[in-house]
Amino acid sequence: MMCSSYEKNNSQPCLEQQNEMVIANSCKYSALKQNNEDNLVNALLIKESEVSALKEVIDKWRTRALEAESASSYYCEQIETMQAQYENEIIAIEEEYIHKLNEKDDIIFGLKQELHYFAGKASQNDSLEDLMDEFDNMSMMESVYDRNVEQSFTSFNSDNTPSCRQKMKSEDILDSIQDTVKAIEQELGIHLDTKPKYRRSLSASTLIEASPNETSSPTKY
Repeated sequence: MMCSSYEKNNSQPCLEQQNEMVIANSCKYSALKQNNEDNLVNALLIKESEVSALKEVIDKWRTRALEAESASSYYCEQIETMQAQYENEIIAIEEEYIHKLNEKDDIIFGLKQELHYFAGKASQNDSLEDLMDEFDNMSMMESVYDRNVEQSFTSFNSDNTPSCRQKMKSEDILDSIQDTVKAIEQELGIHLDTKPKYRRSLSASTLIEASPNETSSPTKY
């Protein structure tokens, strides 16, 4: 009886100590669990805040992208319209200049034919006077100036009676021919030492002796 009482007295402190250890461990685990839960909740809140901020940034840039796309479409339409307009203007200008170039080519071709004609005549030692007479005859047959241009300078009054006729003068044509002949003469370097040079007057078919400046030696190129 005494032994059992002694064992009972010794085992009671051990049980109390074990109970205290269990309670302490339980409190410790509870604190750790709560701490972990708090940390997880804080981390989750931080992530949710970051996600919300990223969504706002994405929405802002999406709005800007839509605005930029709309502006780009508008300006592309404006550029296409202006490009089409300028292309039409450029085509019209090109056609105009091509027409003018063709006219100049025709004039140059005619002058080259005259130059070849005078060069061939000059190689046959024809005098300048003969060349001018022959060219005058050719001009009369081929109608050097346009009759329509001459008629366009004729004005009429209210009674359909010619009041003032401003016709193109044949002297102007002869003046142009004379300048052409002089240029050809200088180009070919014709020297007429035995005979004085003659030129045709602007108002008649008489020949006037050239001035000393005109009879000077031509410039050689």
